[in-house]
Amino acid sequence: MRVDRDRRPALDAQRVPGPADRSWSGGTDARRREQHTEEFKARYRVRAGVQGTNLPAVHRSRIRTSRYIGLSKTRLAHLFTATALNLVHLDAWWAGQPHGATRTSHFANLTPALAA
Repeated sequence: MRVDRDRRPALDAQRVPGPADRSWSGGTDARRREQHTEEFKARYRVRAGVQGTNLPAVHRSRIRTSRYIGLSKTRLAHLFTATALNLVHLDAWWAGQPHGATRTSHFANLTPALAA
């Protein structure tokens, strides 16, 4: 590091990354190519299913945080939450309520308005 005339530190020219410094993008490009393979899509379907299963618990009961200290109390709270969610699902099934539809984005909601 050198110091300019007005005493501000200036970076050396060889240490400043420029547009030609693309060493970081190799891994990113490989991961993007991997996302288009059938194997990745199969693994992602499993993950999406698990996330969809956890979503009601996260929204209804704030299961990501625990109000208890200790693994045994937290586990018991998770068991009570799972039981409560099962009762909610059972009640909806008895009442004949269909499952919630997949969320529609704000842009998709505008599409019929734009077409008219």
